[in-house]
Amino acid sequence: GITPLACVQHAPVVTVEEMMEVTAGLTGGRAKNLFLKDKKGNFYLVSALHDTDTTTKKIETHYGIKSGTLRLVADADILMGYLGVVKGQVSPFCAVNDCGCKVKVVLDAHFQSFDALCFHPLDNAATMSVSTSDMLKFLQACGHEPDFFDFGEPLGAESQAFKDAPIPAAAAAQAAGSAREERLAKLSGPPAPVPAEALLSVPLSSLQDNGVEFYVQPGTAVWVADG
Repeated sequence: GITPLACVQHAPVVTVEEMMEVTAGLTGGRAKNLFLKDKKGNFYLVSALHDTDTTTKKIETHYGIKSGTLRLVADADILMGYLGVVKGQVSPFCAVNDCGCKVKVVLDAHFQSFDALCFHPLDNAATMSVSTSDMLKFLQACGHEPDFFDFGEPLGAESQAFKDAPIPAAAAAQAAGSAREERLAKLSGPPAPVPAEALLSVPLSSLQDNGVEFYVQPGTAVWVADG
């Protein structure tokens, strides 16, 4: 399941540069996240290392999109309607709100060489470090098998430093302890019911069919507990 290695709260940030200024102590690669739309009305949630060249022309070529027609989504209503967030909060975790799987999730191929990555948990007033494998498990549980895209750029110096930095022993131990506590809690019975209005939109039936329990409450981290 997903157990954040660490999570920090901070003033709301909008850009990855602002995020990096307030998350110096977190382990994992820093990512920039783009929500794009082509002229045919197809949507793409692109997440890549912060120092990767994410020129849209590369994505257009790869997916056969007419040159110059892939644009950032600026409409706040569309952003909220498809991903359930506002500007500055986009991350792969937004896939939980794309219940109809209308958005293609595209991830930087370099992510696969990182043990951990840092994202906002649907709230740009917090950033959490999660293991890459847990993030992928989350996407798959939401019905989004991500595309890994090679942007053709070597790993930048800053990202290389984040990649080489070991996960602190304390964080690893805390994560393991939290996982044990979750398992014990499950053995003692189901969690207390959460009011429907407090839950984000999520296809619970499809997740439960795959043996996954999923809980999200506003202002909290996102996690998946294996059944």
